[in-house]
Amino acid sequence: MFSDKYELDQVQYENLAALHDPNSIAQFSHAHPFHVQSLLQMSTIHAMTQNYDNSALLLRQAIFVLESRRHPKFLECAQKGTARMDLDRKENKLFAQAMFAHALTSGRRGSRRAAYEILKLLLALDPHRDPMAALLCLDYYAIAAKEYQSFVDIISIPRHLGLAPHGTRDRGEQHPLTVLPNIAFSEALALYYLSRDRKMPW
Repeated sequence: MFSDKYELDQVQYENLAALHDPNSIAQFSHAHPFHVQSLLQMSTIHAMTQNYDNSALLLRQAIFVLESRRHPKFLECAQKGTARMDLDRKENKLFAQAMFAHALTSGRRGSRRAAYEILKLLLALDPHRDPMAALLCLDYYAIAAKEYQSFVDIISIPRHLGLAPHGTRDRGEQHPLTVLPNIAFSEALALYYLSRDRKMPW
């Protein structure tokens, strides 16, 4: 939960955001350097004006603030793959937005492996719902980073990753991820590259 002080800052931020004035948000962010949502918003504004260096700087600042608030056991659980997080909660949604933006920024800068690992983390935190739609770009970064085997392994785990049947909210029955066209085509491409590498004499 947010502190009372943060909640008051959030109300002030939302009132300024309703004005659609980037200068007001910039002044607020300068006065409240640990307010995550204003940092993310300013990062987006800089990215839209193609000022990618300042955008990345503000994004790293937001991630630093979020890292300083994390639970001491979070990193250990994330490395084991046992960390779970309800990314629809407002306290966690900022973390998901920051990490997704970080993945896209890393990919734009050529660090496709880093983008792939960040998206895998987001998917592992909330695998059934995937509110940030990491599955829609996970395959692109997996193929770009040449992580073919890792990608095939991930999409072959239906008990952890799957889609609820169309038009229902029941997660008891799950379709394989290959019902998504991008996953199906990328799986075929990954298997092709894996088979080609195995045929190489070296």
